[in-house]
Amino acid sequence: MSKKTKNEAVDAGLSQGLRRYLYLTAAVTGAVIMIVEILGARMLHPFIGTSHFVWTAQIAVTLFSLAAGYYFGGWLVDRSTRLKNIYFCILGAAVYLAFTIGLCEPVAYGCLKFNLATGSILASGFLFFVPLTLLAATGPFLVRVLTTSIDAVGSQESIESAISMCRPRGRVVLLGMPGVVELDLTALWHRETELIGTYTYGTETLPDGRTASAFALALELAGKVPFDRLVSATYPLVRYREALIHAAESGSRGAVKVAFDMRGEKHRGIPASES
Repeated sequence: MSKKTKNEAVDAGLSQGLRRYLYLTAAVTGAVIMIVEILGARMLHPFIGTSHFVWTAQIAVTLFSLAAGYYFGGWLVDRSTRLKNIYFCILGAAVYLAFTIGLCEPVAYGCLKFNLATGSILASGFLFFVPLTLLAATGPFLVRVLTTSIDAVGSQESIESAISMCRPRGRVVLLGMPGVVELDLTALWHRETELIGTYTYGTETLPDGRTASAFALALELAGKVPFDRLVSATYPLVRYREALIHAAESGSRGAVKVAFDMRGEKHRGIPASES
């Protein structure tokens, strides 16, 4: 048995509980970013006021931090999907924010040597740009770690987008009818991504441990789904004109699907006047 790489070990260790914890991490860091944006302006309030310069500076620094954090998170996960990397970033942001409590006053007064607009930008940037950037890296990092890309469109653009968004050593599944496309596969081997096609020939493991083909499961499911609600009307082939008119007016008539009922057609001739 070959030795697993660190990235493969991470992929294999993503239990349902760990996935929930990672989703919680993403939610909490996103909330903290919004909290820091608002409280940051309140922290600067006693020293440089609450004018629109202060709020504009705080919002601008937050937006730049988000952009930088998204880039940094993508850069970081491209090099390694080890989860400890993003938690080190979160820890670093927490330590930095703890120091801003004591640094806020001297930094704010120091930046007031400039005019109010420039001083507000400098103070907000010095105090909050780094921790917000580290927190913003969580999103793109966890997207790559958690996501398996499934492409059911089949166009060149959608497949290349799925490959580029999938995490390193991740899996892209092409689902449905095959087609001829031209692809730039650079990202495929650069990130060692697995590309898989599926056309209902796979097997699935059921909750009771049994295995069944995907096609058999689809047929079983088709028998349980009330598809009659999806078909608004059926017509015999000889009434094709009425069927086409009904389908053309489906919006105004509230129709979902208009279908031909072909049962018995081979036993019945079609009148020449209707052909």
